[in-house]
Amino acid sequence: MGVEFFQTVMGQRFYEGTMPMLAKAAKGIAEGLAAQREKGEAITSALTRQNELLEHQNGLLEHQNKILVEIGKVLEERERG
Repeated sequence: MGVEFFQTVMGQRFYEGTMPMLAKAAKGIAEGLAAQREKGEAITSALTRQNELLEHQNGLLEHQNKILVEIGKVLEERERG
């Protein structure tokens, strides 16, 4: 039988140097993606809350508009009569 890859100098360098480096890089990528996901979730949550507040504000403005229309009608009635 011939020499196995892990028994060669190149094989030893691969398993002792390259593989740990690749594992470390993969771990860094996974951690970066996890951090990015967390930030994305936080942004999504903040935007959802902002949307809820804007919807509430819109409802208040619609209500205010109805009140102002009614006030306008009352004032028009007073001017006529």
